[in-house]
Amino acid sequence: MKMKFHLFISTAAMLFSAFSFSGSAAAASIEEEYGPAPSTSEKLEHTRVNRNCSHGKKKHVCGKDGKTYRDKCEASRANVKVAYRGKCKSKHCSNVKKLVCGKDGKTYRNKCEARRANVKVACRGRCKKGRNQLFK
Repeated sequence: MKMKFHLFISTAAMLFSAFSFSGSAAAASIEEEYGPAPSTSEKLEHTRVNRNCSHGKKKHVCGKDGKTYRDKCEASRANVKVAYRGKCKSKHCSNVKKLVCGKDGKTYRNKCEARRANVKVACRGRCKKGRNQLFK
């Protein structure tokens, strides 16, 4: 009985070492061909960076951070909300007085001032009481 047990243990040890060796040999050959497996944080970073943004046509947007992005997807990748479509305009507006009525019902000195406030222009000129209700 003691002999059978010893034989069983020896066989088990041999099989274990054979499988362990072949497993590590396989892992070594995979690592040799493809490199080491990425860590969990590297996998997450790869996922965050490689969001699928199509780069066909440029549809510039101005982010709320004041920077121009290639498209909404690029702004989203930078975790920035879109202020308006098109390239960002200068933050400094001229003092030229060409009043416009914003869609928020407020009168702005010019288009630039309305855009800087992230408001679309409803029409040229001062906002009028009757007209303001149409834009809200």
